[in-house]
Amino acid sequence: MNKQTTRLTARFARPTRFAVRPRVLTRAEQDARLGELKDRLLRLHLAKAGTSELTPLVRRATEDAASLAWATPYPLLVLPELVEEKVAAAHEQAARQARIRRQSAALYAEAA
Repeated sequence: MNKQTTRLTARFARPTRFAVRPRVLTRAEQDARLGELKDRLLRLHLAKAGTSELTPLVRRATEDAASLAWATPYPLLVLPELVEEKVAAAHEQAARQARIRRQSAALYAEAA
């Protein structure tokens, strides 16, 4: 065996304790991101709508969804689904209004 072997004792420093805190968005950052997301979703749905009759309904639906989403703990997560629901309801309302107009026009034509 080797006579020049020296035993060393290992000394370790005290372990450093730290907690990782997730970065929380400020209210202003959340508001800005919510506005950007709302605008993106609005442009997407306006492009899908096509007709000018649906434009105000889609705008109103998007604004309603944004205000509802802001009242939740996770507005950026909730907004896209709320916009989808509100825009679908706006499309149904527009279809219902068009059907009523057609029926009313037919009734007026028969009465005249």
